[in-house]
Amino acid sequence: MIKIENNSQYEWAISRVEELLSLVNDNTLENDPNYIELILLSNLVADYSEEHFRFKRTKYLYSDLFRRLK
Repeated sequence: MIKIENNSQYEWAISRVEELLSLVNDNTLENDPNYIELILLSNLVADYSEEHFRFKRTKYLYSDLFRRLK
């Protein structure tokens, strides 16, 4: 299972998610590589956030947004 191992990877993943957000919109097909990468990375960011910031509300909870899109 792939997961974010440390804060450096977490920060990189957040940056990449932010880049992908400008490339993906409501009309993006689910098989688009950017869409797939965005979903996967946002889930990894959410998992890391839940594990390491359990008692803090972070501004990086992209998974909530993408789980609502499904």
